[in-house]
Amino acid sequence: ECNSHHAKLVGNASDGGRDIIADWWLGPTRWQQVTEKEVLERRRVVVQCKAFTNSVNLSKLPDVPQILDLHDASGYVLVGYPQVTPQVVDYLTRVPSKRGFWADWWTKTEIEEKLRANLDVAKRYPDLVTVVEDSTDGCLHNLP
Repeated sequence: ECNSHHAKLVGNASDGGRDIIADWWLGPTRWQQVTEKEVLERRRVVVQCKAFTNSVNLSKLPDVPQILDLHDASGYVLVGYPQVTPQVVDYLTRVPSKRGFWADWWTKTEIEEKLRANLDVAKRYPDLVTVVEDSTDGCLHNLP
């Protein structure tokens, strides 16, 4: 991610609710109303990756405030493949402002957008994606 200061892959079978710990320079989330000049703030972010056949639902999320306390973090990103349920969206747009943390989520759409914008990263994972340089449909194809 372009505003990333540092990121470390830490996930495994008993990862304590985090797959990646990152320090990012972040502004307000995309759904927050900004009343003053946007200022980037350095935050420690817990990134959790969930992949299922169907949507990622709320029962698959940890107690996010507890995970943030455990890892001394003030931000949470859920990478949910292929998508997240409306209940997850409601949770991640309402609870953070009440509990004082930053949150966002990425679905298949955002993952593909980020890979299209960073083809050098996509090319490192030929077992997951195929990059077609002269494609008319956006240069990136998921393998079946």
